[in-house]
Amino acid sequence: MSDLSKTINYLKRNGLKETYYAVKERLFYREGVPYHYENLTPVARENQFNSELNREGKIKFSILIPVYETPEKYLRETINSCLNQTYKNFEVILGDASKTKSPEMIIKSFTDERVKYFKIEKNGGISDNTNYCIDKATGDYMVLLDHDDLITEDALYENARMIMEEDYPEFIYSDEDKTDAETASFFDPHIKPDYNKDLLFSNNYICHLAVIKSDVLRRLKLRKEYDGSQDYDLFLRIAKEYEKHGKILHINRVLYHWRCHDASTASNPASKEYAYTAGLRALQSITDRPVKELLHKGFYKVDFGRVPEIFELRPDIGAVGGLIIKRGKIAGGIYDEDGNIMFNRMNAHYSGYFHRAHLTMDVYALDLRNIKPRVELRKEYKEILKDLTDDNAIAKSLQFARIARERGYKLLFDPMYNRS
Repeated sequence: MSDLSKTINYLKRNGLKETYYAVKERLFYREGVPYHYENLTPVARENQFNSELNREGKIKFSILIPVYETPEKYLRETINSCLNQTYKNFEVILGDASKTKSPEMIIKSFTDERVKYFKIEKNGGISDNTNYCIDKATGDYMVLLDHDDLITEDALYENARMIMEEDYPEFIYSDEDKTDAETASFFDPHIKPDYNKDLLFSNNYICHLAVIKSDVLRRLKLRKEYDGSQDYDLFLRIAKEYEKHGKILHINRVLYHWRCHDASTASNPASKEYAYTAGLRALQSITDRPVKELLHKGFYKVDFGRVPEIFELRPDIGAVGGLIIKRGKIAGGIYDEDGNIMFNRMNAHYSGYFHRAHLTMDVYALDLRNIKPRVELRKEYKEILKDLTDDNAIAKSLQFARIARERGYKLLFDPMYNRS
């Protein structure tokens, strides 16, 4: 889909004002002003090839690839990206539901015994076909890989290392980027935060690469009624079960390349309109609160009510806050551990990196100038609030954040919140 077609569709959904600022922001990002990105395709570390982890290979991975009429170039490159792993203990499970013989011939041309071909007689859709692969897998962990995408050569190594270091977590995800149809360039990196419940409730920010303990995936599997957003549905259900155990972990490295071509969701979000409806239904299925779709496709908001109702519904939340806007620019609202302002000086009409200025999410610190604490933190809040000025707002906000976290509370950014 051309940029013009995307703009027209956005205009029809959201109106002239929102479209004007969306186009303006897109052009701003194209100039490379906010984010500098060099190809993050990792080069395998020299010690990976001789590491004890690789030699022992205690963890066996099953890479699951449901295949359907995949073009030869894409399928070969996908399989080769698996076989080029520096970590060697894995199998590639390819469940082929194609009507033609071409994918079968391509797959069977690989002589590596780790490449395992299975014919699916009846195409049941992405969920059923992936579940077929799950039933054939023998690994300790399963890796979800689309039939035309790529994983980096250190993808399994990095996951094996995390598994051994973190005592066998249930679910691991990593960063990703996109590549063009010819794999000639890599772009649009998605550098993700560590597990963030409310961000996941706003969008499937986890996406690729997903590595899941086999007994978990065998039990939960994918649900056909959510085809198109089957991964999102799965991640939400995993989060519901395992987030309290600290077993959802993030590798801060790009380990997955999402290929962009004419039929892909990566290149053309509107090519799978049904996926966003399925995502909305998946999110609604795990919460009894109202859920609505936001301006951008695939982004949602769960309505936990206004303050103070949210504190009754969410005992894990210590405070809710929003942005500080001055002269049409963002001047505060969210801070990281070092006191850096998220979205600093960004046009207040822009949505930011992966639209996160418009998304509800857990954050490290909230600006005391636009915040509402729960009753249990009100005493500390009022004490810190004394002598608050624009000059000391960051330091005082970080002080409150430390106290809240020591008390076991999260801090929730809500882009719609305004204390006034």
